Amino acid sequence: MSLSTLTPSGTRQLPLLDLGRLHPTDLRSVVRDTGAFYLTGHGIRPDIPGQLLDLSRLFFALPTEDKAEVDTVRSEQFRGWTSFGIGEAEGWREQFDLGAELPAIPAERRSGPGDSLVGPNQWPARLPALRDRALWFQDRATEVARAVLRQLAVALELDPETFDRNFAGDPATWTSVARELGGDGVATHPISSHTDAGVLTLRWIDSWSEAADQTLVDHRWIPADRVPGAFLVTVGDVLEDLTDGYLRAAPHRLLPASRERVTLTYTFDAPYGVVPQPLDLAHLTAGEWWPVAA
Repeated sequence: MSLSTLTPSGTRQLPLLDLGRLHPTDLRSVVRDTGAFYLTGHGIRPDIPGQLLDLSRLFFALPTEDKAEVDTVRSEQFRGWTSFGIGEAEGWREQFDLGAELPAIPAERRSGPGDSLVGPNQWPARLPALRDRALWFQDRATEVARAVLRQLAVALELDPETFDRNFAGDPATWTSVARELGGDGVATHPISSHTDAGVLTLRWIDSWSEAADQTLVDHRWIPADRVPGAFLVTVGDVLEDLTDGYLRAAPHRLLPASRERVTLTYTFDAPYGVVPQPLDLAHLTAGEWWPVAA
């Protein structure tokens, strides 16, 4: 049964789940049928992502030469500031990316292509507060992602530690704050329909972004309106692949905006170099494909 709800105007909304009160059957239904849901009860105060967005706006307001000091071209791990000068007809986009703050693996000790992606972040010298707030948020978001995965394991009637074992090690976390600039009748550049490549994605929807991020459900685009204190959680390709399509990686898109928009996205993925093992869900699927005769 779908847990989607209707607004007073009759518009369909994505399901709303409370991490502290999840029922396994409800969670399994949502991640299979919809692949996206709002999450409350996660323990992260709303002012934390709000502060990170405010600090990011201060970063984007810095002179170009200050931002260029942390340009991603200076990072082997592709972290830092990137500017996409799309053009006057489509607006502009810039973003700041960070991952887990870890020492780089020396070249002589690297054994796989993912080893080069492990390493430190770049931080703007003129905005030192950004480092502490961004890393604190990312660590808390990682705890939330792991908690959701433990609940998901129970929902799939597996050992609660299944995903902890399958994704053992330092997860490949990624936090991105993006700024799109429209104005004077120029809309920002849209992002077409896609699914996320990782395990889970957490998005913070603020008043500047609501209704622009849309998820495809039952062949209809459902807008992600802002739910106070909630993250929009999206199932990624990894979970769909590991469950042989039993779980649904939710297609979603970002519509253009005619004013400035700053968005915050966190992604949880398997550790670099780790190949997660497929999950055996025969206990769930057998009855669906080969129902027992009455």
